[in-house]
Amino acid sequence: MSLLKEPIRTLRFKFERSFEYAQPNIRLIGFMGTIAFPLFYFMWRFWFPQPYENLWIRLLGSLFYTPLIFHQKCRRWIQGFDYYWVFCMWFATCFFFPYMLFKNQLNQVWTLSTMAGLVLLVFISYDWKMLLLLYISGLFFTTGVLLLEGTQIRLDKIATYSQNLPIYLFLFIFGNAFNQTKERIIVEKHRTALTVGKNMAHELRSPLVSIRCAIEGLEQHFGVLQNAYQFALSNKPSPIKRIHPLQYQQLFTVPHSIKRELAYSNSTIDMLLFNANNNFLDKVNFSNQSVHACVQSVISNYPFKNKAERESVYYVREDFTFQGDDSYLRNVLFNLLKNALYCIEEMQKGAIFITVDRGDPYFNQLIFKDTAKGIPQNQCQTIFEPFFTRDKHGGTGIGLSFCKQVMESFGGKISCESVAGEYTTFQLYFPKIK
Repeated sequence: MSLLKEPIRTLRFKFERSFEYAQPNIRLIGFMGTIAFPLFYFMWRFWFPQPYENLWIRLLGSLFYTPLIFHQKCRRWIQGFDYYWVFCMWFATCFFFPYMLFKNQLNQVWTLSTMAGLVLLVFISYDWKMLLLLYISGLFFTTGVLLLEGTQIRLDKIATYSQNLPIYLFLFIFGNAFNQTKERIIVEKHRTALTVGKNMAHELRSPLVSIRCAIEGLEQHFGVLQNAYQFALSNKPSPIKRIHPLQYQQLFTVPHSIKRELAYSNSTIDMLLFNANNNFLDKVNFSNQSVHACVQSVISNYPFKNKAERESVYYVREDFTFQGDDSYLRNVLFNLLKNALYCIEEMQKGAIFITVDRGDPYFNQLIFKDTAKGIPQNQCQTIFEPFFTRDKHGGTGIGLSFCKQVMESFGGKISCESVAGEYTTFQLYFPKIK
């Protein structure tokens, strides 16, 4: 299974990329497929009769393509909709057309139709390996269906079909070369933008460190300054100008506020650099870590705005060991805590409960629940998509995507359950160490 893990992951990435590139046209393709399957039945059955037609397989194809019309909603409801998109294209171009071609004895109408289907396949696959996989798997499946039906596949028809293979091969090579050129332009633009963003993120580190050092140094002298100010006011008449009591109190909260914003900024930079590195997480330094130590560190060092905000976090001090990087997990917890506190402040209600569940035979769970506002159930998967934000001013939409990638790098996962207006629960799954 470990040998298949990387190829499966690569194939999944190619499916997702195909869906991403095709999104502007998916609805149109859904309309065309839904209408064209039954429409051409009547065309080839009555207007320009062909030797063989099958209404039921066409209705099945029309049924498959209908969800593509509503792909934006369906993708939120159906996990793995990327795979469904590839399946629809495979069904039409790699099974339906070859199947009808052989059933119609390789006549001219279906030869041209098959070639048109392959042109479409070339332009939606974006990768020659994916292209060959879909095409070859379609031929094997078609052959199997024909044999199960008892259809005789004559050698002369196979020879005739083989004559078209050089044309198909040329189409594959030329079409893939065109796609590679187009894709290279997109990749270079994306790479340039990421490089600029990455350099900017690194450059921001230095002034943030300087600001933190300066504010910590200033904080050390605040007590002396406070005493000096009070002493000066106690001598009357005093030439010292009085500071308004409210402003005076706020002066002592400024360092804390600045450190809180610095923590937010550093966490955001970490996630930006993660995305700039193509979602790459270095696993070299992974080792056994304590979940309790990570949670306690985040709670202890989080720059809460006030005492009430700190007291809204309830943590059941249980522990288990996971294989990973403690700094990655702290960033995940920091992001979840920040989001939950934002919702609590917005709704003026709620609390945060962090608990541990070790009952599963394969995974330990860290459960992070807030009782602020909740989210609609159909968004529980969408929130993990990069750059997805919901009702949050100034949000980047990369936080939960980062959390998902971190948990997957640990060999686990993160899931969300929610009831709008009541609660949101994130379950973090860590593989048990044997």
